[in-house]
Amino acid sequence: MSVQNGFWLYDQRDMALIRLDAQLRQLTNTGRLDQLLGFAPEPIAMEEHDGRLYVNDPKRGILQFDLFGTYMRTIPITGAISFEVRGGAISYLNTFGVGRYELRSFRVERIDSLGPWAAQAKELRVEGGVYYLLLDDRIAAFVQAER
Repeated sequence: MSVQNGFWLYDQRDMALIRLDAQLRQLTNTGRLDQLLGFAPEPIAMEEHDGRLYVNDPKRGILQFDLFGTYMRTIPITGAISFEVRGGAISYLNTFGVGRYELRSFRVERIDSLGPWAAQAKELRVEGGVYYLLLDDRIAAFVQAER
């Protein structure tokens, strides 16, 4: 999803990120990302938050773009299965569990308070300081202590 009822998609043939409006008119096109980045991205998920688009390429990291499709940087979170941008940080799930990357300080921390369930989780969501983990048979919720 994007602002003003738009949405983003990744065109694998042209290797471009495209933002469309509600009437499917193209608003933004990054052009060929392989030429811009020097590698062919393999995104599995993306999320727009606070005027930025975050694209998860597990092999390379999380690519950050502005709403005009301008590449900003690659955030060094590799192997992420799932991620969520909230409160100035990226919370992510990888094979080691759950981590948190502070966007301003670049600090990375592992969230160990989620117990053994984090290693079994298939998806992560964060809302209002609560971490939700999708497991095979249930959804587990954990309240994270304030920083």
